[in-house]
Amino acid sequence: MFDNKTYAENTDPWFLEYYNRAIELGITKDKDLNNFNRFVTRYEIALMIYRFNLKYKLFQQFNGNILNPNELV
Repeated sequence: MFDNKTYAENTDPWFLEYYNRAIELGITKDKDLNNFNRFVTRYEIALMIYRFNLKYKLFQQFNGNILNPNELV
């Protein structure tokens, strides 16, 4: 969604590339990949969307010139 593209889903687990990008952008801080192989709550989804929204808006203000996405926390 952030990059306006899709990632390969023929990896194990299928969401590995999405997970890596979410870590890179600071959308999730969960380092245990196994935690993403379970059901999530509405709260967890809302938190990820909220973080994405904030970081995306700040990213636009900096014209994409950010070395570390965690600077936007």
